[in-house]
Amino acid sequence: MTGHLLPGLAANPALPAELLDRLIEHAARDPETAEALSERTDLGPARACALAAHDEDAAARLARAGLLRAGDVDPAARPSVALALLDRGAGPADWARLLAAHPDPGIRESLASRPGLPPDVPETLAGDPDVGVAAELALWTTRASVAARLAAHPHAEVRRGAAADEATPPAALAALITGEGSLRRAPAWSATARRSPSRTIRTVPGPTASSAAARPARAGTSRPCTTSCSRPHGTRPRRWRPPPPSSATRRC
Repeated sequence: MTGHLLPGLAANPALPAELLDRLIEHAARDPETAEALSERTDLGPARACALAAHDEDAAARLARAGLLRAGDVDPAARPSVALALLDRGAGPADWARLLAAHPDPGIRESLASRPGLPPDVPETLAGDPDVGVAAELALWTTRASVAARLAAHPHAEVRRGAAADEATPPAALAALITGEGSLRRAPAWSATARRSPSRTIRTVPGPTASSAAARPARAGTSRPCTTSCSRPHGTRPRRWRPPPPSSATRRC
């Protein structure tokens, strides 16, 4: 059977159990078939675990659908699947602490947007040396103390995120508007804080790192502005000016 027919067959609800098991084995070599299988609702725990073992993206989809349990996932080996379970509130708090120290900043950035994090995890992420992690946290944290801390961050990208977060206290917002206070008195961040140039580990589709505009807003929150706030604070757009006339034009 040609490969492009297998995903359609995998999605067929009338597929016999024997063929379903064979397609799950084949999914290790065929991401499209793995994706089709992961969208079935009749796999059951055993088949869901077997499919998750073959394909990490399929495992993340199964986790979001509630077909995987925390006991089926190793958060150190499959951080993207652990993030999917944390997003559903189905992962233990220790997973968040583990991922907050993950070497890939993409994983830490994705963690920063998750709801219901233990109180110590946002505090850890707020001091992350990668600017993208702190900026993502500034957009989504619900802790007023963390939002106020990030509103005084030395990087404008982080401060813009705090300005869009409804958890930021009024006093911190007023300081952002008026420029009162000195950023030098803010908590110490690494002098080499920056956005990492490479992020090698896949993150979970859905609430992704650093693109809040691509996610639906949480209940009771508004989507942060990502257009009018894109210029560095205090700068003005340049006006277009026509080039000076050439000598030939002046002679005419």
